[in-house]
Order: sequence, then structure tokens, then C-alpha cells
Amino acid sequence: MKEPSVTSVYDRLIHFESKRRNSPYPIHKRLSLPDADDVYALIAQGLELRPGSKVLDAGCGTGYGSRILASATGCQTHGISLSADEVAFARKHAAVREMAHQLSFSVTSFDSVTKAQYDLVGAVESVKHNPGLRDTISTLLGALRPGGRLIIVDDVLTGSPDRAVLERLQAAWALTRVYSEADFMPPMAAPTPSVRDLTPHVRVRHRAALWLRHQALKATRRLRGGEDDVFEIFQAGFDLEMLYRQRFMRYLMMSWYS
Repeated sequence: MKEPSVTSVYDRLIHFESKRRNSPYPIHKRLSLPDADDVYALIAQGLELRPGSKVLDAGCGTGYGSRILASATGCQTHGISLSADEVAFARKHAAVREMAHQLSFSVTSFDSVTKAQYDLVGAVESVKHNPGLRDTISTLLGALRPGGRLIIVDDVLTGSPDRAVLERLQAAWALTRVYSEADFMPPMAAPTPSVRDLTPHVRVRHRAALWLRHQALKATRRLRGGEDDVFEIFQAGFDLEMLYRQRFMRYLMMSWYS
């Protein structure tokens, strides 16, 4: 397989998923909490934003999480993605839901975000794609207004799993490498984040269920002549779930205040 770009990964995913979904859907993990089954809902619970506050959803996907944040807080939410197809999908459904006055989207990289414009910047399972992670965190912190908050939620490596598994993740998802918690710690000049471990609440399927889903995926690929455009991405997803089962991964929510 040719090494994909981040854009091509998410273009391929939305081309596949939009054939069977008619509305925005989560690309990120679901949680098992009494009062929140989605990480964006969990983020919204802890916010003290007034209507009209400005929020940046950095790595917005199809706009699913942006809509949750806007609905829960009344804030103005701007989502950014490198995939023009994701942005078009998100804009379309914001209009359908009559939320275009509250939601906006653009094809923008993390490195191009506007300085000192947002009361909240959220990045859910998205900064992992950036090769200069600490520079990215500094840029996102710089996008905050005084008193603003940056929240990053992502998969964090712990321990030393099979190198071949990590290489499959990197190749399929266009990752420079799989980051550990230390990689998220910014330079000395930046504040140290507070960290909440969400790992116990991540929904992970049983080993047998993962194996059956993987076999079904391989069978589907064979039926399509071995040309399933998202096979490697989904296979890497199964690998990631197995790493969670083996306790080589944690799901962390990291928060910084400006």
C-alpha cells in the first residue's frame, strides 16, 4: 500500500462511511459512562462557556462533535479538517439541521489557526497525526483567548508492544509515530496539563468479537477482489483495540489553561 497522507486517510473513510450513513457520525471512540457515551459530551459537561463563546474543533471530522459542543453550550463552533470531503459533509448537515448560524467549517491545518480567537480549543484523536506534536500544542495554546482552555483527548502509548503492530498503525493512519504521554508535555515555557485517564471507560470488544469482525472484513475484501480501499485503516483499528486489551494504550484527556 502506498503511504497515505492524513487527507487521504479521512477522504477514504468518508467515501466509505457516507454510503451507509445519512448524518454526521463519530470517528472517535465511544465511552461507557453513566452520564456520557461520547467524549464530546463529556467535554461539554465540564465547560463554563456563555452563549456566543468561540470554540475551535481541531480535527472535526464530519462535524459530529462540533454539533454536540454547539448544542450543549450555545457557543459558536468552528471545525477544521484537512479533508475537503469531510468539511463539505459537515457544512451540508449543519444547514440541514438549521445550525449554520452556529456552526462553521473550513479546510485548514492546525498550523494555520488564528491566534487568540477561541475560548476553547478541542482536539479529539487528531493531534496524533502531527509530526511536530509539541509545536502543534504550542500553536493551539496560542489560539486561546486569555482564560481559554485547550483540551486534547488521544490514544497514548504505554509500554512496548509488538513493533509490527505499531508499524501497521503508523502506515494505515499516516502517523509519524505513536506518541507516549511524555510527548504531550510542552516546552518548559508552557503550562503543565491536568490529565484525566479515560481508559477504564473506553468500549473495547472481546477478543473473540474482534477476531470475528476482522475475519468478516477480510472476507469482504476478498469479495471485492482485494481492493477494499479502507481495509488497512479498519485493520489498524482492530490492532488498536487489541493494544487496549493488552494494556499498551491509555485514553487520556489533557487540559491546559491560557
